Amino acid sequence: MGARESVEPAPEGPPRFQGGFDNSAFRVQGWGLGNVQPALTPAIFPLFGSAGSITAGWVSDRMAACRGPVLAITSVLLTGSVYLFSRIPGSELVWLMVALALVGFTLYGPYSLMAGTVAMDFGGQHASATASGIIDAVGAVGVILTGVGMGYLIDTHGWTQAFNIIISMSVFSMFLNFALWNLEPRQRAVP
Repeated sequence: MGARESVEPAPEGPPRFQGGFDNSAFRVQGWGLGNVQPALTPAIFPLFGSAGSITAGWVSDRMAACRGPVLAITSVLLTGSVYLFSRIPGSELVWLMVALALVGFTLYGPYSLMAGTVAMDFGGQHASATASGIIDAVGAVGVILTGVGMGYLIDTHGWTQAFNIIISMSVFSMFLNFALWNLEPRQRAVP
């Protein structure tokens, strides 16, 4: 049996990663990859995500601690990256990896700013740890719901609908982040 025959095909449309963008245990469906490629493929996401975190922090520090514009712009780029990823055929592995790298880069940056820096900026000296915990807890609940909810959605409605939901949520977060554009922290960080 060949590699392509031994891999379960995607339920609908081009093959995709199963498990959500924040899951480090991606399962590659239908690409017919060898033994090493499935392990290396998901490494692209956190690798570029880490670079996105550093870049977002560096840029926002250079903007006199204005986090809102960085959050808004990266959320626009995230929406475009997820849309691009959802539209690339499964046979185009290189382009899928480029799009996945873009998703990681544009997702980790805003997450790091929100869970760390924004919590310190707006929580102040006495509540930054609480603010960070609340932000991270909301993210953890999202991951839990994503595992169950996206699995159900993919099984019942297919990958196209699942990506439409992900893109819709990204657009929603984009509008929320634009609302933070002019919001100023309690204490300005020293540039």
